[in-house]
Amino acid sequence: MTTLDRYWPIVPHVNECIRTEAEVVDDAVLLAVHEPGPLRRRTSNGAVEEPATEEALLAELLRPADDGSAVLVAITGGSGVGKSHMVRWLHAQLQRHPKRDQLVIVLVPKTASLRQVVELILAPLEGEAYRHLQTELTKAVEYLNTRDASLMLATSLGIELEHKFEAGMQELKQSGAGDKGARERLALTKNLRDLVRDPGVLDAWFGAVLERIVRQTLEGGSETQTGELRRFVPDDLVMPDAWSPADATRSTVTALHQLSNNDGARRPLAADILQEALDSALRTVFRFSEALGQRTIEEIVDDIRRSLLADGKDWCF
Repeated sequence: MTTLDRYWPIVPHVNECIRTEAEVVDDAVLLAVHEPGPLRRRTSNGAVEEPATEEALLAELLRPADDGSAVLVAITGGSGVGKSHMVRWLHAQLQRHPKRDQLVIVLVPKTASLRQVVELILAPLEGEAYRHLQTELTKAVEYLNTRDASLMLATSLGIELEHKFEAGMQELKQSGAGDKGARERLALTKNLRDLVRDPGVLDAWFGAVLERIVRQTLEGGSETQTGELRRFVPDDLVMPDAWSPADATRSTVTALHQLSNNDGARRPLAADILQEALDSALRTVFRFSEALGQRTIEEIVDDIRRSLLADGKDWCF
């Protein structure tokens, strides 16, 4: 009996195909083969979901915000459900929309570095002042040493995790709630804080994890990557067999024990906690405000937005 097992694609082949079809296929092909999928919508702070259409999604994205506010539409869902395809579909619709001349459309690739993202945001506005900002930002990023930046990231992550732990404990005290899940999350946050502060852990393996994230943040990824190298994953928290925590502090041993219990059942949650602290920690490390002349990225974005609105245009990215 002939089976299809030998022809069944392996995971890397599936990933290559999905990326090609979802992210880099020509707009004409994408629109030609597109089939509407099931969508549900809810407000950012609501729990009630209701059926929605693609047309409603597009209309929501184009809702007027000429008062200086912004329209934020988050497309969420599990891996492989079609989020990238939906973003590409929206991009294609915007490119041929009747209001196209009033829109400045920025499509940010998953693999874009922080510098590339900022450059894409700055690109719509011409002028010497903004060209100067681009030059200064480029220099600031290029001068960063990956190893030094990863060590600073460890320190910054420890601070962010400390803040999250303290804020969470304060919230529990004020609410008087006995939420077991929240307490377990806070305990794990404290464990992770201790872990990233341990020089032995950083030297043994976790420093390499941070270097990977810093490198991907600075340089971006290749066309075959999907941004996963810029995220914490559960395997990042697996202690190498060749390393022994014999000389580690008690708090580090406790943290490692919590992460290895029950075949590493807490590692996915631990990776999520680290990821939540990452953006703030990276902003501290890269000190963008100094690179931008003591101005934050948000302030520059607001300036660009005001200029675009004055010209009868708006951003869409």
